[in-house]
Amino acid sequence: MSSRSKPGSALKEEYTRELHVDEWRVFWRNLRCAFIAETIPGMIYREMMNALGFLAKPYFFRFQAIPGFITVNMLVNEGYSPKEALEKYAWLHTIGGRGKAEIVEADLDKPKVVVKVYDPAITQWFRRNVKNVKTEFPFYDCSWLGYSWVGAVKAALSEGSGGSIPVTYDSGKCFALGDEYCEFHVERSEREEDPFQDLEEDYLTHSLHSKSVKSIAHASSGRMNEKIWKLIDMLEVRGDGEICIGRERILLVEGGMYSLAQMLLPVELFGGVVYGAYMRSHLDYGRFLAKQGRKYGLERVLDFFLSSASSMGWGKLELVEFEESRVVLGTYQSIYAETAKDYIAKTGLKRRPVCTYGWVVEGILNYFAEVEGKPPFVSKEEKCVAKGDNYCEFVLSRKTS
Repeated sequence: MSSRSKPGSALKEEYTRELHVDEWRVFWRNLRCAFIAETIPGMIYREMMNALGFLAKPYFFRFQAIPGFITVNMLVNEGYSPKEALEKYAWLHTIGGRGKAEIVEADLDKPKVVVKVYDPAITQWFRRNVKNVKTEFPFYDCSWLGYSWVGAVKAALSEGSGGSIPVTYDSGKCFALGDEYCEFHVERSEREEDPFQDLEEDYLTHSLHSKSVKSIAHASSGRMNEKIWKLIDMLEVRGDGEICIGRERILLVEGGMYSLAQMLLPVELFGGVVYGAYMRSHLDYGRFLAKQGRKYGLERVLDFFLSSASSMGWGKLELVEFEESRVVLGTYQSIYAETAKDYIAKTGLKRRPVCTYGWVVEGILNYFAEVEGKPPFVSKEEKCVAKGDNYCEFVLSRKTS
């Protein structure tokens, strides 16, 4: 029985069997992952396209090839054949809430892989939240999905003689533009363009396959953190490629998708414009949460965000200090920092903070500060595991003038 025809209960049982929990970390097989509300990447991607225009593809979205590459590479290393690994990736795509993925064609000799994705996450968010996608973003084509499959195919090709072949995607159909599904044709690039230029594949392979990561996953008892398992138990896993808690669509995403693909590498290569857009999207998400929960007050909104993010596998987030003009946020086992740390060490990149939680908290604080007519806060990540500290810490202080 395919994942498309299985009832949600059977899918969830099969799905949770491959999840492992260790303290505040979540693993799918040996891969560090986390759950995330669809709204967050939706807001990030819209801000990136607003800021970068058509350059969002080469400056930002092409790095979505990283999680696809890392995941399929891991599966091949576990003994799956390249084609089996692609099918398993499609299965993870489906039960991970990103949409029901179906491989229509997989010819790795050409190479050509055709994938359909029904009810695709984030794309569905754009369809609901952007009045006219094509008018606002004439270049729109669901790049994040297309490049994720480019990375997956690239990893499958790396097992044979085709690893050096540059591959790209063409978007045949797009759900956000009114089609029934998204369709991607991944094949050799006629212009020899390769989203992996500037990236070190050996380091990508190593970054999520270190002995420390594997030993954590295998040592896990599977139920070491009841708060995370309580959230997992609340998930409704549907056969149509959606995971929900109530009306909120939830995704399971690879750690490399955020720490490397959406933060570290785009900022390293293209600097402030990407950093600024990424920061603004997180500030906006914090304000969005605060506006939704305004009637509950600041402290309850903060508690909701910190406890939700912790239970979703992003690390343990807690307030260390909460004063009128100063707030300190501590983060332990941060998925951003722990995923990026090894990559930074192996590539010799400059050590610097990579976490984003403080921006969300800043957005929450400043929504209420504005309502109350008080000066806004500014956040700074003073400590980060990615730059050698033992834990991550944000200090948020009110502006004095």
